[in-house]
Amino acid sequence: MLAQEWFRKALSVFLTEESRSENPGYWQYRIGKMRAMGYRKAVDEGNIFAAHALGCLYRRGQGVEKDETRAIAYFSTAAKENEYAQRLLNSLHPQNQQQNWLVTDSALSLLRQTARIFEDKLQEYYAPQVGRTDRKLLSKIAEKKLAQGQKLG
Repeated sequence: MLAQEWFRKALSVFLTEESRSENPGYWQYRIGKMRAMGYRKAVDEGNIFAAHALGCLYRRGQGVEKDETRAIAYFSTAAKENEYAQRLLNSLHPQNQQQNWLVTDSALSLLRQTARIFEDKLQEYYAPQVGRTDRKLLSKIAEKKLAQGQKLG
């Protein structure tokens, strides 16, 4: 609780100085730098939420130099247990998603082609039998016609 109180006081001083400054961006940079340092410490201690937050800072260049590679590294760390970090990581790698779609599309195309081959083979197998009537079936039909009094012919 004491640390939070001191942090609030420091933030208040920073914001006051920012309002008086001719270079307000500098103070935002300093605040961001403090946040980044705190997040790095938390990441070192295994906090995945801090890894996600630090990745966001690097991605936007807030308080740190913009660095997409570092952002991806922190998102990768967080993505192991953080669904939002995983989604963000996926959005940063559209080529991976495109590659996954290409693999899926290729697999589906292969399955369709295999199904066509089976259909063709089944048609080849049953085609010679189409038009041929079984002799036993013909004799049963003839018996029924005789029983009903119909002419055979």
